Amino acid sequence: MKEQGLSLLELLTTLAIVSILTLSALPAVSAWQRQLSLQTSTQAVMRSLALARQEAVIRGVRVQMAGNGAWENGWKIFADLNSDNSLDDGEPLIFAQMPLQNIRIRGNKPVSAQVTFREDGLSVLPNGGLQLGTLTLCPVPTTNVAYAIRIARGGRARVEQVSAAYCTEMSE
Repeated sequence: MKEQGLSLLELLTTLAIVSILTLSALPAVSAWQRQLSLQTSTQAVMRSLALARQEAVIRGVRVQMAGNGAWENGWKIFADLNSDNSLDDGEPLIFAQMPLQNIRIRGNKPVSAQVTFREDGLSVLPNGGLQLGTLTLCPVPTTNVAYAIRIARGGRARVEQVSAAYCTEMSE
């Protein structure tokens, strides 16, 4: 009569093979998760910029998207009724973004702290000049892919994939 089932040796061999396959797949899964987090964060910034611009046009007032210190700490979008570049009592808070995990965001000088939209949808500096700038999003730890959000003259934003060299430059 033949016995059915697995021997201990067969079971241990199978577990060893499954463990090796799982461990070999972990780096790929980890990289995929970082890339997905980066894409999700990039879309969150893009949606917020579009919301701020849209609200400025709809409300007919200046609307500001301001970082909470560093952009990755989150941001708030508010109607800046008195044009003082800060959220004051009586000014409506339109949206607040929670901090982002494992993402570093840096803006060049014009957009290092905030992006402001006029009633006509143009992005402007506190002195009234046009606000053109780039927000660069990098995963932490850095991979070979990053995204740059470029804010154009008309206040519209576009995304482009950039090399990880941008992330290295940002950290210096």
